[in-house]
Amino acid sequence: AVLPGGLTRVAASVDDPLVSMQRGAGSKDTWVLRSEADEDDDSATPIAAPASTDRRLTGLPSRAADSLFWLGRYTERLEQHLRVLRCVLGRLASDATTEASGAEDDLGHLVTGLGMLPPATDPGSALGTLTRRVLDRIYRFDGPGSIPDLMGRIRHNAAAVRDRLSGDTWQILDRLVPQPAVEPGRHSIAHALGLVQDVILNLAAFSGLEMENMTRGPGWRFLDLGRRLERGFAMTALMTAAAFVPDAPTSTLEIALEIADSGMTHRQRHFRSPRWPDTIEVLVRDLANPRALAFQLSALGNHLNALQGEYRLGVDDRWSALIEGMQGRLTHTPFDDGAADGDGFDVQTLVALMETCAEGLAGLSDDLTHRYFSHTHPRIS
Repeated sequence: AVLPGGLTRVAASVDDPLVSMQRGAGSKDTWVLRSEADEDDDSATPIAAPASTDRRLTGLPSRAADSLFWLGRYTERLEQHLRVLRCVLGRLASDATTEASGAEDDLGHLVTGLGMLPPATDPGSALGTLTRRVLDRIYRFDGPGSIPDLMGRIRHNAAAVRDRLSGDTWQILDRLVPQPAVEPGRHSIAHALGLVQDVILNLAAFSGLEMENMTRGPGWRFLDLGRRLERGFAMTALMTAAAFVPDAPTSTLEIALEIADSGMTHRQRHFRSPRWPDTIEVLVRDLANPRALAFQLSALGNHLNALQGEYRLGVDDRWSALIEGMQGRLTHTPFDDGAADGDGFDVQTLVALMETCAEGLAGLSDDLTHRYFSHTHPRIS
């Protein structure tokens, strides 16, 4: 009888060791010989099939992709929140008369416009009003979107993909634990600033490990898709909030550049105080600035193309058209006509463009969720 692979046997009695092993018996040193006719026949020897070069999505369940996607979003969202709070705390700590001098109104308008603080209930602008509201934002332990809440969401999604994260990465994530509650009387700008700075550095370490240690497979792409989407949302919100701060373009734009960690880039290119055209160039249109909106759109397009081309995932053609449309508007929209401000810059056109981009990013996020993660529980976006 011919066995798989060209092997043969000549007897099949009850005492045949091969028959016994097929019935569950064990054996040692059992040899199965080929016939003499097959010894010189190379075709009888199986040839291993060549390794497939088709890089399909394997080993990444949709639930894992969902958790990686939201891990990227929540880490970026927490970082953006903390960068805003660090900027405000730093300015409040640098000058005890900051609020009394009128800069409190600029900071308050910007942070309120970002949706991070409720509107002031006492418009009398008494010393300590903005400080108290910011400290409450940092130390409160309740409500969605608070710092402890975001930390909990990060750890929940990371735990779902623990086997896909390195030990070094988990050492960083273990540091993202809400601090014990501090008595209201012990809240201080110095303590809050140190707390915020530590968390930002831990998030920066996580980002560095993600970029240097993770294999550039579909899991990493979903993680970075979430990060780029969230950073794009943050930039549209920041520019819109800055546009609505009344009568303080220079100081407001300095704050926006500091929050986006792009002040050094602006100073290297423009030896003057920030103006709207300069800020738009750095924070919106610059393809080389990792914080700019154009950079996020380019990264999103690259990830979607890779998922479609390298891993054979179905990607909607509308997504490419949507991203290309937003990129074209960022590049070609004029801002020097209409109701212009003192710099000859039309902030209303900017606001409309940012709203359009935010709607496009939201639609892209919803489509990604529907296509890849629709069976999972809905998330708070």
